[in-house]
Amino acid sequence: NTYNEDSNGVHVAAVAAMISGDQSYFYRVGFYGYQDTLWDDRGRHYYKLCTIQGAIDFIFGDGQSLFERCAISVIGGGFITAQGRDDANDPGEPSGWNTWNSEGNE
Repeated sequence: NTYNEDSNGVHVAAVAAMISGDQSYFYRVGFYGYQDTLWDDRGRHYYKLCTIQGAIDFIFGDGQSLFERCAISVIGGGFITAQGRDDANDPGEPSGWNTWNSEGNE
């Protein structure tokens, strides 16, 4: 994703990849962006040894994903993801993404 490369210091959201298929598999893929880098839209996805980098809520969507031994890097002091609950007291469903065996979560 080179969307922000010549933006004179102004960063805007740009999706590097939108994943909507079911049972998608990614091996050693790099997803680089600033905001909204990886749109894990819907379906079940498996990421192994991937690199995902961004600054603001850069992994998002309603997919159910497993990230095995992936390097997930925050640049600029932002957040990896934002929860999508309607109510702060809602515990949410036991689904979503999992960073099993990722760096720092072995």
